[in-house]
Amino acid sequence: MITDRINFRILFFSILFLFAACEPSGKQKTELDQRKEKIEVHEQQPVSAEQKQRKEKSIKYLKSKAVDLIDHLPVIAGDAETTIRSQEEILNRAIVLSYMGLKSEGLEKELLDGFEKKYQITDQFTPEELKYKNASKPTDQQTTDANWKYEGLHVMLWSMGYIDELVYPDVLCNVGNDVKIIFSRTKEQLLSEA
Repeated sequence: MITDRINFRILFFSILFLFAACEPSGKQKTELDQRKEKIEVHEQQPVSAEQKQRKEKSIKYLKSKAVDLIDHLPVIAGDAETTIRSQEEILNRAIVLSYMGLKSEGLEKELLDGFEKKYQITDQFTPEELKYKNASKPTDQQTTDANWKYEGLHVMLWSMGYIDELVYPDVLCNVGNDVKIIFSRTKEQLLSEA
């Protein structure tokens, strides 16, 4: 009998907590609510012929590679809504991604500090990257996420002309070569050769 009451109370307060936690307060939107709102606004925008063609081309390519996909996903922003970043912005991202990858592999703090100073990237980290950068004992998930930044580095180097071709992503990029491209040049050389 007492056990039943305790179980009932646990169940009751659990349900009460769920309703209280899930009920929107109107004061502050959650990150999920903000993302949903952004998606809804995006889906209400008219779709251009260019966007439709890009989506159809992407679907055809993915199907040729036997990639499972959802045909009803919305189109991405068209050229008119897209902001192309400057070479310097792309380079700064590439250097930060390189830093993140190197830290994930255990490069000593003194070397990372020297890298950050040499390439003047102190103010280029995202908030999530800063959490990892400043963590003396990062979680395994943070380290894994940081290590995958190498794939983004590879794309950034390709966009600047340092990598000739992006191959189908069924193999890892050549991390050693990508890091060597950064390390073997100054920031000014990287910009002028891009």
